[in-house]
Formats: sequence, structure tokens, C-alpha cells
Amino acid sequence: IRKQGARTLKLDDSVKRLTCRGFVKSESNTARNLKADVCERPVFSGNIFGKHEVVFVQVMKLAALTLYEYDMVTHVDVDQYVVQPAKLAEDLSYFHSNPKLTLLAHGGAKAPINAGHWVAKPGLELVRVWIEDLHAGYSESQGYQNAGLITPKMLEGINGGWSNANINGSSSWEFVGANRDQGLMFHMFVVKCADVGSCDGVDTSYTFNSVEHFGGSKKPWRVGVCQDKNIDKDSKVRLNSIFDKIIGPPTGEAFVDSYCTPVLKQNRAECAKYAE
Repeated sequence: IRKQGARTLKLDDSVKRLTCRGFVKSESNTARNLKADVCERPVFSGNIFGKHEVVFVQVMKLAALTLYEYDMVTHVDVDQYVVQPAKLAEDLSYFHSNPKLTLLAHGGAKAPINAGHWVAKPGLELVRVWIEDLHAGYSESQGYQNAGLITPKMLEGINGGWSNANINGSSSWEFVGANRDQGLMFHMFVVKCADVGSCDGVDTSYTFNSVEHFGGSKKPWRVGVCQDKNIDKDSKVRLNSIFDKIIGPPTGEAFVDSYCTPVLKQNRAECAKYAE
């Protein structure tokens, strides 16, 4: 997908420190062990967060919205694999052909917006809200920037079937990923839609066929994945079906060709007995 413009962003430490300060102030369970002084250390590293680093990293993905020179940007999580680049191009074409769209994503039973893979329109106002959210921190009851309990009016901004009934019978910000990327996107694109543009520009009913998501330990690139007795048979059957899609010819990149591809081939051999 690099031929289609995939790139890596290097973020300035000032954004990371601002995010850190928001974490320290937040009510999130994952931030309660952090102290304010870690944000001001001369050398800033994600390692200072220990087990909380994943939360810190996940909120950084919204930095893609700072790429104002592009008409649209797409994000793919590191535990997802683009199995059909041509389909990804179709996703982008669909977004481009619908100028009213500000976000194309997938909603589900666990969160109003899935932040693993999405297409969005970059913009200064979105970035402003993102930075303000990072600085303000997260509250389990009020969300970001004291948005308050989730109301039916807030949910009018999405069309993916999410409802208050999904939120454990309450209207607090307790859905999966609420204290990180998925909560940020819900607040930025839905709750604050009036600040960033049209409220009807969010499509969370879209189905992406271009990527495969491998959550938890069920990753095809994990050494010996099919030897893991804790992974159920159905998951191993799925893994077996995916290898031919992701093992390709030499890429010319040393790490991929000398490490990743051999691991994938070994896993394919071990998972072969779980053919459908």
C-alpha cells in the first residue's frame, strides 16, 4: 500500500507532552497511576507510560488529520492487514465521490465508531478539537471536555446502528475505547460536529472489505500462533485461510523478506491442518 501513499508521521514532542498532561488529569483507569512530572522530563519517551503506553499511542493516530494538503486520509491499525489494495482504492474513491462525507468508518456493538480503520477529511477545526480533547483529558461519566452523558441527540450524528442500549444500559462513556481513540473520534466527529462542519457527514454503516483485523493474540505474523492451545479452532481456520492473501513475492525490504515472510510461511505450514 506504500504505492498508494502510505506514510509514517513523526510527531513533535509538544503534542505528546500535551497528551500526557491530559492523561494525568483524566479519570481514566489507565491513567490513574501517572504523575504530572513524567510529562515534563527533558527526554520524552512513550516508555515512561509503561503498561499505559498503548492508550497514549492510540490517541496519536488522529494526527493524520493534520495532513491538510490531502483531500482525504485513511488509517489502518498495526493489527490490521490490507488484503485487497484494490478494494482500499475503491473505499477511497467512494469517500471522494461523496463530498459531504467527513468520516467513513464502521460502527458496531462495542463502540459507536471503530477506530481501527477509517477514511476522513483532514481539517484545521478537527485538529483544534483533537488538541483540546487531549489537553482536557477524559472522564468516564462526562467524556471529553465535559461533553456530558450520551444523549439520543448526540447519537443522531451517526447511522451505524449504535444506540444507548449498547452502553451497558446507561448513557455514560463506558464503551470500548472510550478513553482513547474511539472516544476521541466519537466526540470529534459526532458530538462536536457543529464545530467541525456538517453533522450528516459521518457514515458508520460502511463495510470495509479491504482489510482483515487480527485482534488479541490471533495474529498471523505471531510466531507459532497455531500452536497456541488458547486459540480456538475457528480462529485457526480463519488464520489458515488468510496466509495466501498476505504472503506475496519479495518486497525488496530486508526486514519483511528476511524475517516477516519466513515467519508467515512457517505459520502457514503449522496452520494448514486447520483447513476448512
